[in-house]
Amino acid sequence: MKVKCESCGDLFPKERFDLGFKICLACSEKLTPRYLGRRVFSGKNDSSLEIFRQDIESAKLRIQKENRKGLAK
Repeated sequence: MKVKCESCGDLFPKERFDLGFKICLACSEKLTPRYLGRRVFSGKNDSSLEIFRQDIESAKLRIQKENRKGLAK
């Protein structure tokens, strides 16, 4: 049996609906906000998580730039 997506109207499996989802997988990938995170070490064993919530593409470029060898920080 299939259930109608509340967002686009396409049909998706009832098993997904039974798990509590009301939209299809394609719509959930479009509508779900994406985040980027990385571990930041402040000591040998001490670390924290830095989360980028906006402008993920520029954050990726910044991380790549910081991780290049030979760059002074």
